[in-house]
Amino acid sequence: MLSGIKEHFTQRVRILIEVPRGPVHLRRAQELLQSHDWHVESPAGQEPITLQNGRAGINAEVRLFGSAVRARKAAAIIVRATAKREKVQLWVRDSERIQPMYEERTTYRVQRVPPVVNGLLQQILARWLASVDGIGTTRPLDLPGPGCAAAPVASSSPAAVAQPPG
Repeated sequence: MLSGIKEHFTQRVRILIEVPRGPVHLRRAQELLQSHDWHVESPAGQEPITLQNGRAGINAEVRLFGSAVRARKAAAIIVRATAKREKVQLWVRDSERIQPMYEERTTYRVQRVPPVVNGLLQQILARWLASVDGIGTTRPLDLPGPGCAAAPVASSSPAAVAQPPG
């Protein structure tokens, strides 16, 4: 497995894996899953899940890159292929895509207002500085939490106007 792929994933799938009853099979399956940086939810110190057919069950979280539509099937295929290649007896019994939890965020449009100055030379200088510094331009500001039309937004400039999306 490529080392860069492990850190970058877009989908998470929880799978239930069946292994033959016995400490050797269970240990080999857990080592196989952990060697691919897949999180095993059944710790080695606890008793494994007992399934109806007398096999032991392991819950694992498989992380992969790709579409949400085929994530469950892709995770099962990857685990089966890995087990076959490593000659470990295990079967994927069930899979479930884990829904990501996103933080609610609001994007505000912030406009820096040029300072008020007196005198023609100061006005020309202020306009030139505004064009160079980006004063008067709108930029997005992404903040956590729900939006509020009357919410004041602090900026690096004391003369900033915040407008909620709309």
